[in-house]
Amino acid sequence: MVDGRTTGYTYDRTTAFAYDLMNQLKTLTTSTPKADAQGTVTYGSESTTNTYNAAGQRVKRFENGKTTKYYYSGSAILFTTDVNNFLQTENAALIRLFIFDYIYFGPIL
Repeated sequence: MVDGRTTGYTYDRTTAFAYDLMNQLKTLTTSTPKADAQGTVTYGSESTTNTYNAAGQRVKRFENGKTTKYYYSGSAILFTTDVNNFLQTENAALIRLFIFDYIYFGPIL
């Protein structure tokens, strides 16, 4: 309280988790309550959705309106792209190793 007036409220955030049959995180949803000076409470919600391949690797993540796709070499993430396939991140050391193997040992059949 400031000068006898309530200036804001604090509430707890809630998080819900949903898993698939392989016990992988499918959806995570967070609800955050917010109150105005009159005490009216509204809830803002954010969610993340994951998609997995048959090997159990996450191949797509949708969070806050943004999609990230994951690409692997074996069990290691090689790089990620956005929904338009523009490169977002890369595992540079693994890419160099992959290129080295291809140049010196040829394509893996």
